[in-house]
Amino acid sequence: MGCKICFELARYFSTIGQPPKLLFLMASPSPDSSGGWRISQSNDEELSDGLKRLGGTPDNVMHSPKIMQTIMTILRADGELLEAYQAAKTDIVDVDTVLVIAEDDSIVSVPSMLRWQQHLAADIKIHRVVGDHFFMLEQYQKLQVWLIEALQK
Repeated sequence: MGCKICFELARYFSTIGQPPKLLFLMASPSPDSSGGWRISQSNDEELSDGLKRLGGTPDNVMHSPKIMQTIMTILRADGELLEAYQAAKTDIVDVDTVLVIAEDDSIVSVPSMLRWQQHLAADIKIHRVVGDHFFMLEQYQKLQVWLIEALQK
């Protein structure tokens, strides 16, 4: 969801003559893609089971009913926004971009990440990593290097 918000902010700031220096996009389908899992419509059990399958949520959080209720409320609200959003195929930003694609992401496919290119008019640097949807937890140092390199360009 964060990547789509960044995309829309880049579109807005570009229209007022203040485009961002860089977009750094990862683990998000292209802005013209509609989501698959309807998180906002999931009951507690479906959402909890989905989070377990995805991984990335610490066990102590998964076993705390109070924390899980808070997280599920937030996820449903985020899901409702995301499910309602879909950019037009003609929406484009002219901002240098780094795309980081996880080869084993079961949520965001490689083709879906590559479709970002249809919405980007400036230089695009594509990095592929081994890992699932939460690859950034293990590869944060590599991501930092790529971000710094792109910003220093």
